[in-house]
Amino acid sequence: MKTLFKFATFFLAATLSVPAAAQANIKFPAGLKWQMMPAAYFNYSQQKGTAAQKTEAQQIWKGKIVAGEPAFVLIDKISTADSEYTFTMLDTTGGHCIPPGNGAGMEDMYSTCPMKVIQKVQATNKTTSRDIAGYCFLHLDDGPGELAKNHTSMAYDAKSQTVFFRITQHGKPVPECNRQIKLK
Repeated sequence: MKTLFKFATFFLAATLSVPAAAQANIKFPAGLKWQMMPAAYFNYSQQKGTAAQKTEAQQIWKGKIVAGEPAFVLIDKISTADSEYTFTMLDTTGGHCIPPGNGAGMEDMYSTCPMKVIQKVQATNKTTSRDIAGYCFLHLDDGPGELAKNHTSMAYDAKSQTVFFRITQHGKPVPECNRQIKLK
């Protein structure tokens, strides 16, 4: 059975601190501008991602993206007044994530993976990273219209300095995959 962290809030400082509190329910603020997390595919028949995204993903996931093995990376960034944050997940056949169930009657198609958060402080160029377990990874683009119905999205609320994550599966939200990371 898949082990999922219901919902969690994480506070990131210059040193990216450990999880601070678990929550029973995440309420998304009204007016969020959701966008699909861009993907970069490696060693797969379908090509995704820009050259810059692929280069950055290879640098971040050095040693985890193996020649000849399919690898799928979601990667996006936000900037605040003092830092740039990169949010990225890697799904491979090499056991980096908990794969979705397999077999007759299985509905869920998402993997559960660590989210790597990289903070670069603009004034000092100091970079800190942290892997945070329990994020849902879904980016299914196997046919016309599939990606619109099956993807991971991210939104940033500058007022609360919080980044929100959700997935859409079969065209519907999956509340147990809602996550947030508070930047402080």
